[in-house]
Formats: sequence, structure tokens, C-alpha cells
Amino acid sequence: MAIVSVTFRDSREVSQVQANTVRNMRSLVGLVSVVVVASVYLYSLSLYLPAGPRRRPHPAADGQHVETSETDQHTDSSDEPSR
Repeated sequence: MAIVSVTFRDSREVSQVQANTVRNMRSLVGLVSVVVVASVYLYSLSLYLPAGPRRRPHPAADGQHVETSETDQHTDSSDEPSR
């Protein structure tokens, strides 16, 4: 972290820097407040949405997992060797 030394010519320059800092903070506070208000508004609207359709569990969710080995997947019906 570097320490910066700033010298001002007169008090007008100091007050101008302070005014810019206040303006920047006001802008930041305004932006944060708009985001918060919009988020709360959208959340309150989402409370009135109907519930989504209920999902039925997958048939494989019962714990029945069918595994196929590599040899089962690549069976060749002919008796010729593969090249």
C-alpha cells in the first residue's frame, strides 16, 4: 500500500475534491438502493406466482442401476475378427 501525498493550491480546490467525493458516494448509495429496491420488489412479485408442476421421480431413482459392460456394447454378430 502506497502513501500518496497531495498538495492543494487553495481552499477552493479542497472543497471541489470534497464535493466530488460526496457526489461519488451519493451515486454509489443511489445505485445500491436501486438494486436493493428492485430485488425486494421482484421477490415480492415472485411470492404471487403459482407453484410449479410437481416432478415425478425418475424410474431409475429407485436404486435400480443397470450397468452395461464394454463387451456388451460392442458385440459383433459376425465371426470375423475386427480390423
